[in-house]
Order: sequence, then structure tokens, then C-alpha cells
Amino acid sequence: MLCSANQEWCQAIAADFGRKTGTEIAFTRKGTGEAYAQVTAESPNSKVDIWWGGTRDPHLRAAQEARRG
Repeated sequence: MLCSANQEWCQAIAADFGRKTGTEIAFTRKGTGEAYAQVTAESPNSKVDIWWGGTRDPHLRAAQEARRG
């Protein structure tokens, strides 16, 4: 998981998901711009399953690019 929220939120979200699903989550904390750059660079062979938190604009831009495929 790429997490663009603060470190404490990232840890809490990963731990909560693990408790609820039994799945361990490894996360990397990155700002939205850096996370967006990674998601874009790795497309279409992404190494990330989840990008959580951060500001709205990079998420919207990534979603628009994904739809264009």
C-alpha cells in the first residue's frame, strides 16, 4: 500500500485492515505527488495494490489516466 496520509494514520489503517481480514499490509509512506509518480511510472505493471490518503487532485488524475488505458 502506498499511503499519503501521516505516518500514524498509515499504521492504523494497515493494522485495522489486517485485523479485519487476516491479511498483512506492507505500506510505504509517500506524499501524493511522489505516490502519483510511482503509480504512473509502474503502469501497467504496478507493484502497488492500494493507494490511500492524500490530496484529491493526483487521485483524480490517476483515475482519468487509468480510464484512458
